[in-house]
Amino acid sequence: DDKKLQEYNVGGKVIHLVERAPPQTPLPSGASSGIGSASATHGGGPPPGTRGPGASVHDRNANSYVMVGTFNLPSDGSAVDVHINMEQAPIQSEPRVRLVMAQHMIRDIQTLLSRMECRGG
Repeated sequence: DDKKLQEYNVGGKVIHLVERAPPQTPLPSGASSGIGSASATHGGGPPPGTRGPGASVHDRNANSYVMVGTFNLPSDGSAVDVHINMEQAPIQSEPRVRLVMAQHMIRDIQTLLSRMECRGG
């Protein structure tokens, strides 16, 4: 839109730039979505969590977002500190992203501990 960032009251706040994942192509009518029909195992009714006939199954990763950068907006009008990662990373599932993030945090903690042990020893 044409609004300036000041109109959104974002002074002094961190803004995360995200790119919406490309939309998934809809399945042709009659095609299997990979979600099994488990009505026989649930007493003939629809499986738990479904909304009934005609309702679309919500894929929580269908509208995933990929963070491409962050920046701070100072409230005093000074320069903006921008950090943008322009790498094209494959979109992964939410659990996988969390696991990779935890692995990176553990690696960073181990590096920090090694530095602290070298200084103290």
